[in-house]
Amino acid sequence: IFGELEAHQVSLQAMHSNSLAGSFMDDVVKWQKRLQTIEAVLRTWLDVQELWIELEEVSDFEFSIF
Repeated sequence: IFGELEAHQVSLQAMHSNSLAGSFMDDVVKWQKRLQTIEAVLRTWLDVQELWIELEEVSDFEFSIF
């Protein structure tokens, strides 16, 4: 997923720097922001999943003591 996001971000950056995209520049900027938001949400989601796994390991350990 991150590879696809990066590929699309590179494409949008190329469009952004192309003078022929003038009439579509607003759309290009909107999509750049959307993809940045999607990437940030996915990275945060993965961070939360990792923390959840660590929490499960701790809780499993605590319950196995009793």
